[in-house]
Amino acid sequence: MNKWLLILPLITLLGCTISSQESNQEIISMGSISGARKLEASNESIIREFRWSYNNNNWSMVVELYERTYEFYINRSRHRDYDLFASDPYDDESIRTIAGNLKMLGTSGGITDDEMPYFAASFVQAMPYTPDNVTTSYDDYPRFPYETLYDNGGDCEDTAILTAAIIQELDYDVALIKLPGHVAVGVSCSEAVGDHYNYNSVNYCYLETTGEGWFIGELPDNYKNSPAEVIPIYKRPYLEINSNYSITKVLLEVRVRVNVTINNLGSIKASSVRTQVSLQTNDLTTAWDLVESEELDINPEEIVNYQTINLATLIGNEFRVCVKAYGNNFFSEDNCGGWVNWG
Repeated sequence: MNKWLLILPLITLLGCTISSQESNQEIISMGSISGARKLEASNESIIREFRWSYNNNNWSMVVELYERTYEFYINRSRHRDYDLFASDPYDDESIRTIAGNLKMLGTSGGITDDEMPYFAASFVQAMPYTPDNVTTSYDDYPRFPYETLYDNGGDCEDTAILTAAIIQELDYDVALIKLPGHVAVGVSCSEAVGDHYNYNSVNYCYLETTGEGWFIGELPDNYKNSPAEVIPIYKRPYLEINSNYSITKVLLEVRVRVNVTINNLGSIKASSVRTQVSLQTNDLTTAWDLVESEELDINPEEIVNYQTINLATLIGNEFRVCVKAYGNNFFSEDNCGGWVNWG
């Protein structure tokens, strides 16, 4: 009997549209850039002017941001690692535009290639610091780069995520630096300057993103000697797996129906995904019954629902329902429920 049923893939995603103009000394006209999925023409926009200082010069950029695009971002899950906010594919167009404008401004203003990451960081450092518990109803609410631009600020992880996304788009090696209660940026530096961290034989110089006036390698005093985690930024799938089940008795058997929801919260497609559902035995290495899906690709932000039927074991056997997924570019841990014994 067939035990596996694919319900349906969900969610059609919106892209983003952003335009930017105005440099420190001259007007730079940058046409509106559409994302992969263009928003409706009725989408209302706001004009946000960003002003900042670098090397004793004043700079400015005008950015057009869209309300419906912002609403798309605020409705997305926060249950993902910080690096996946920075590598989010739906921010690519907006980050590419911001980074391109910064590159154009900096080059025209005499900023060297070596200085460019810090010039880009100064653009973000000038944004207001706004704690999550003031601007949202959450104590921890990481923002996507587009949200930080739209909100004109955020807290440490928000500005670090935005800064890292821009610097990476400028083609520099960058990472996130996670400290106790704080997040900053690390920029690859051949010559270690000030405070820095080594990860996979690469030195990442510390770069603070909350507030103006911070220099490369300058770590706030309250984080001196604190343990730090270097988080590389690269595009990868990340599957969030949720499940629930129901049990019925049929003669001498216990039969289990399992509903599985898989959401790719990563930044690239999860390819050739197979999902496995089992009734695991208490020795943790074998299963009373097991079923595996056919291969399926899951795109970023795509949700897939599965249902297994007629997984079975004899009455009196102890088991727990376990779900895991694996594919060409990822492998998930077992997602198991509690132990069950229907005597």
